[in-house]
Amino acid sequence: MEKHKGLWNKNFILLIIGSLVSRLGTVIYNFALAWWLLERTGTAKYTGYVMAASFIPAALIGPMSGVLVDRLNRKYVLVWTDIIAGITSTTVGMFLHFDILNLPLIVVAGFIIGCCYSLFRPASKSIISLVLDKEFLIKGNSIMTNIIETTRVVGPMIGAILLSVPFIGAKGIFIINGISYFISAFSEVFIEYQHQGFINNYSNFKENFFDGFRYTFQHVNIRNTIILCSITNFFLTALNLLMPLYVMKVLNKSSTFYSITLTFEAVGGIFITIIMLFLPKFKPKMNYMIYSLMFTGSALLVISIYPSELLALSSVFFIGVFLGIFNTLFSSYIQVSVQKEYMGRVFSILFMISTLVMPLANIFFGQIGNIVISSVFLYAGLGIFISSTVVLILSNKTIGKTIYKDKIEF
Repeated sequence: MEKHKGLWNKNFILLIIGSLVSRLGTVIYNFALAWWLLERTGTAKYTGYVMAASFIPAALIGPMSGVLVDRLNRKYVLVWTDIIAGITSTTVGMFLHFDILNLPLIVVAGFIIGCCYSLFRPASKSIISLVLDKEFLIKGNSIMTNIIETTRVVGPMIGAILLSVPFIGAKGIFIINGISYFISAFSEVFIEYQHQGFINNYSNFKENFFDGFRYTFQHVNIRNTIILCSITNFFLTALNLLMPLYVMKVLNKSSTFYSITLTFEAVGGIFITIIMLFLPKFKPKMNYMIYSLMFTGSALLVISIYPSELLALSSVFFIGVFLGIFNTLFSSYIQVSVQKEYMGRVFSILFMISTLVMPLANIFFGQIGNIVISSVFLYAGLGIFISSTVVLILSNKTIGKTIYKDKIEF
């Protein structure tokens, strides 16, 4: 096995730079798009349509993207998906500048970027295990999660500022997001790792496709957690989609306070991932992951108990904490336990199934948002808590049941 020079090696640093820049641009883009649509329509329904379009590719091409990631050079998958996403986002900004942007065009752009992300995400998760040695995976995933959360702190604040600048506004933000993709692609070009060609490019695509499913679902705990991720993502859509509407209609606040709520959630994620960097021999145990989702649901339902700015900010902070724990542990678990030749397919199947409900969830919560906005987080939080409890009971009955060579201590 190829050895790397510790945690902060050249390849990992380049991956961090690319992720930091592109993630920052994406957060600003999503913030501006959600608020721009809400201002012009007065409802979260159309934002739901756009978000649904961006998640559809994960359902349609998710498993196939995993086969491609396991066949192709993962570095080039990252580079080309960033370039295509950059061209798309820049085009959206130019269309808005010339006042020819409409909802169908935004939906198409969301679909294209979603297709790129369906390839980019399993490739980026898989390549981490190829540029870091096994003993650094937990810390490496903590750093990547921390970067994501950091951009969620900085991004909304930058987005709110840029939206208020007349000569920049939404069109400028869309173009800036495109530029961030190009910078990310440039950084990824210089990543050096030995492409091992895990799957022969001339082997049977259909056989590789179904082999990935068999491999994934023979692991009981991964299967149960993927199902739980799907349910959790469905209910978390209520928070991601309807928080702007809740801030506007229930708390009677502006986009500035909405950006603060996003910041508090991200700060929670940063806080916990920094702590995890200094925890010695911390292992991704199944119970830890499920408990983190149970607490996520509990924090979410609290928001609807009483319309309060302080309560909302406290709740989203703890949501960030517990989701940060889950995301770091689950990524590390798969990277350690799954054989490298299956890594892309396992991650793509995970992302496909866990996001399969997202288009439906965005449309569903978009339709009912104006009707149940004052209590929607209560129901969503209960949904996450109850489903997590069920999976916890099931996982305790299957402790230690794994077929993989690299076993994780549960």
